[in-house]
Amino acid sequence: TSGGIGKTSIVYDLAIRLSMKGYKVCAFDGCFNNNSLSLKFNTKHPKDLKEWIVGDFDEEYILNKVSSKLSFVKTNIFQFDYFRHIKLIKSYIEKISENFDYVLIDYNEGDKKSHEIVLALNEICVLTGDDKESVLKLHRLRKKFLFYNNINLFNVVVNKANLIGQIYGKNFTQEEIENIETSNT
Repeated sequence: TSGGIGKTSIVYDLAIRLSMKGYKVCAFDGCFNNNSLSLKFNTKHPKDLKEWIVGDFDEEYILNKVSSKLSFVKTNIFQFDYFRHIKLIKSYIEKISENFDYVLIDYNEGDKKSHEIVLALNEICVLTGDDKESVLKLHRLRKKFLFYNNINLFNVVVNKANLIGQIYGKNFTQEEIENIETSNT
């Protein structure tokens, strides 16, 4: 989900906190050509995944080290078509996953071409709003992603819930969201 619900900030904060607890974490910016996560790390001259895709460097080289426990992968070369290499990117994620306790991927569900990345995951946490459109999109997304056998856990975080909208009946309550999510799965 995209559009100001705090997804990138939560992924960034989670990466920082997990690494501070001693876990090895890689934050992967899956918002190709439109990175926000990578910019939050404020690293001078970060290396980009493109360098590995075109064969210039190995997997380790493009892991931008923030600390001994935290790295990130940037995917922000404007004129580069990351989507054309989505299967290769999936294999990259699988390969680096062997060296990290967590690989957190900031990903926009709207990028249909990058759904291949989901096949490299075993857990999904979707951030969404509580409006009707977001909840219905969440339901469709959950059904689609749970079709893949590799996904063991599907979590939902409703961020920036609109309590005023709930009072006037324009937004879903937690119970209504749960009822929609558990129906027809």
